[in-house]
Amino acid sequence: LAERNTTAAAPVKESNLSSSVLPARCSEKTMAAEEAWICSICREARGDIAYAIPCKHVFCLGCIQRWARLRDSCPLCRTAMETIRVSVRGDNEYVECIVSPPAVPVPVGFGPTTGPSGTAASAPPSAPPSPEPMAAEQERVGGLLPEVWAALFRERRDILDPVLPWLEQELRRNGELRWWKIS
Repeated sequence: LAERNTTAAAPVKESNLSSSVLPARCSEKTMAAEEAWICSICREARGDIAYAIPCKHVFCLGCIQRWARLRDSCPLCRTAMETIRVSVRGDNEYVECIVSPPAVPVPVGFGPTTGPSGTAASAPPSAPPSPEPMAAEQERVGGLLPEVWAALFRERRDILDPVLPWLEQELRRNGELRWWKIS
């Protein structure tokens, strides 16, 4: 997410309800409960409020930034987010974080290489971002699904060269032939 400081010509404001709009039977306790804002993602009352632009849905800053790293659409209405707006000093000055589509990260050193025949070796196919629920995102390691890692390691075995001495040492130290049990 890239940031830019902006002075708002027309700042985003939460609507304030005047007492004349509220029903006469509302008590002070009820009004206080209605004024407490809760983030739609983490369900907590937070002070770091951020707006998804252009839909202007409100979230806590941490939640919407984590969401934007995975998806570029609003978690409530699925509208494509352009920026995340956070008020800095009052309503007239804010920081906007530009939301870009999430990219599948590529490990360091991985890229097109020249093969023995002088042709460029092709990278393994990357997994497209899936519209699965957030639970599926937790299965990713380093932003990639295990199947993508497996294809990467099959295609470029040399990527594992730096860790092979360590792996052999761990196998000998633990005396384990069952390498998959090493933590």
